[in-house]
Amino acid sequence: MPKKTVLRKVIADTSSLISLGTGRILEESLTVIEIFLPEEVKSELESVAIFEDVHGQAANEALCLIGAGKIHVLSIASATEVDTICHQNRRIDRGEAAAILLAEQERIDIILSDDFKALSQMARITDKRIYLSVYALSRLVEENLIALKDAEISLNTIAAHRNWIGRSIFDLAKKLIGIS
Repeated sequence: MPKKTVLRKVIADTSSLISLGTGRILEESLTVIEIFLPEEVKSELESVAIFEDVHGQAANEALCLIGAGKIHVLSIASATEVDTICHQNRRIDRGEAAAILLAEQERIDIILSDDFKALSQMARITDKRIYLSVYALSRLVEENLIALKDAEISLNTIAAHRNWIGRSIFDLAKKLIGIS
C-alpha cells in the first residue's frame, strides 16, 4: 500500500506564491503543502495580477486557487502589529509582517518567503521556520511525486523569471532541493 502524503501547513507570502507560479508548480505543490495566507498577501497578489507578464499570470493563478478554496485566506487579529513590525524592520513589508503574525496566531510553524533580503530580519522576530518557496519542490521530490530532474527544471524556470541566476538565493534553493 502506498504511503499517504502528509500535507504540511504553511503560511505563504506573495513572493513565494509568485515564484511557485512562475515555476509552474503552484497547484501541484498543494499535494504536499496546505497554504494559508493573510489578507494582506491576497491584496498584494491582486496588485501584481494586473500586469500581463509572467508575474501577473502567477498572481492570477494564486487568486484562482484562492477562489476555488484550494488556498486559504485568513484575517490577522491586529493590523496595527503589522505596521509596528514594518516600522521596526525596514526590509519586511506588510505581507511578510502579516504572514509572521498569522503563523503565530494559527500556530503554523512554517513560513514561505522568497524575499531574500528580508529573511534574516524575519528570523529575528519569530521562532517559526522560514523557508524559500522551493520547500514545496523539495517535499514533492521527497514524496516521489516529481523527479529531481523535474524539480530542477521548475527551479531553473523560477530562477530565470525571478532573477535568481548567479545569486545566493539560487545556490541556496539548489542546495535545499538536493541539486548540485
